[in-house]
Amino acid sequence: MNVITLAIWSCNGRRILRRLFLTGAVGFGLWTTAHAAELLLPAMNGMEGNHRNSSDQAGFSDEYPARYAELVSFYLLAEETTKSLWDEVRAWGLVHGYPDLPEGTGGGGTITGPSTTHPVVNVSWYDAAKWCNALSEMEGFEPVYVLDAISQTPFRTGELEQVCTRWDSSGWRLPSEQEWELAARGGLPSNDYPWASTSTFYEENISPSQACYRAGGTLPVESFAANGFGLYDMAGNVAEWCGDAYSATNDVSLPHGPAASPLAAARSVRGGSWRSGPIDLRVASRGMAHPSHRMDHVGFRLARTWLPSWDSGYTSIGGGWRRLNWFGDYIPMGNEGWIWHNKHGFLYAPPSAEPSNIWFFAMDMGWLYTENALYPFLYRSDPSSWLWYNGSSNPRWFMNLTENRWENRP
Repeated sequence: MNVITLAIWSCNGRRILRRLFLTGAVGFGLWTTAHAAELLLPAMNGMEGNHRNSSDQAGFSDEYPARYAELVSFYLLAEETTKSLWDEVRAWGLVHGYPDLPEGTGGGGTITGPSTTHPVVNVSWYDAAKWCNALSEMEGFEPVYVLDAISQTPFRTGELEQVCTRWDSSGWRLPSEQEWELAARGGLPSNDYPWASTSTFYEENISPSQACYRAGGTLPVESFAANGFGLYDMAGNVAEWCGDAYSATNDVSLPHGPAASPLAAARSVRGGSWRSGPIDLRVASRGMAHPSHRMDHVGFRLARTWLPSWDSGYTSIGGGWRRLNWFGDYIPMGNEGWIWHNKHGFLYAPPSAEPSNIWFFAMDMGWLYTENALYPFLYRSDPSSWLWYNGSSNPRWFMNLTENRWENRP
C-alpha cells in the first residue's frame, strides 16, 4: 500500500502526523510520545456472532445467533492504547479536571522491552472512559461520556452506576461491540480469526507468529502483522474494553448493548489476551467484566464516530460551484480533496475532515487550521501564528494576531 506522509504542527504545539492511504482506509494519527494511526473504516455490513453450526466446533452461548449487522463509517486506532500515550493524556488530565486517573501499567505479566511501547493495562472501564474524555477535551472534541443526558456534563471523576454515552459526539470513545467485531474481521466475514483460515479446528489456525497468546506477558503493540483493515492485535496481546453494556445474547437489534438487564453493570470485553487460548481469540468470542475492575490482561483501543464532511450544508450555485455561509464560494477539483476557492485559490482538505476540525493546505501559505465556528480566524503551521482574514481580495489581507501586524497575499 502506498502512503503519503504529511507532518504539521497543531494549535497546541503537538505534532500531528497525517497519513493518506492511496488505497483502503484513510489514516490520521497523533504523533505524541508514541505514534498511532487513526483509520477511517468504510461503512460495512456482514454477519457478526458465531457462524458455525453444531457439526463444527462449538463456541459459547452468548455468541449466538449470528446476525446481520450494518455499520456506518467510523474511526478506529490501528493499535491498542500504549502506556506512553496513556501517560501523556493522564498528565494533562490531572491538571484539567480529571484528578483520579490511575497510573496504569505498561503491559501485563513478564514483559520484554520498554514498557511504554506495550498496551496500557490495569485500567478499568471507568478509567478508560474518563481518559477518553480527557483526550477529547485536550484535542478540542466533544466528550462522549457524560453524567446525564440533560446536563451533558463530562464524566471526569469517580465511578457511577450509570454513565451516559453520546454515540453521536465527535470525541474519543471505546468502540461498540459491533464496530469492534466487524473491524476485527478485516473483510473476512466467515473466518474465526482476523486472518484467513481454512480448517474448522481452532488450534490449526493460530500460531505464536500471528498473535500473543498463551504467553508469559504482553508484547509491544504492532509486534504482529495487521489484518485486512490495517488493525493490529485484534486477537491476543491484551483484551479490549468495548463501550457497550454486556448482553447475554448476541442481539444485533441493540447496537450499543442493552439498556437494562441483570448484567447491565458489566461491560463487554473482546479480543482475548496473552493469557488466552485459541478459542478466546476468535473474533466472535465475547467476554465481560464489571466496569470498576482493573486487570493486567485488559486494555483498550480508541474509536471516534464519523461526522459529516467539512463542507456539509453547502448550497449549489451552478456550474459545479458551491457556497458555504461561513466559508464562501468554491468548486471541487475532482474527488481527492482539492478545491478552488474564489478568494484563496487552490486548497486541499482531507475528504474525511470534519466541520469542527479542518486542516487546509494552501498553495501559498502551507497548512492552515480552522473550523466552521472559527473562520475567518485561522492558525498557520509555519511560521506558527494566528491570523484573521478580513475578506479582501487582490490582495488578501491577514492580521497576524501573534505578531500584531498586517500581512498580504495576492
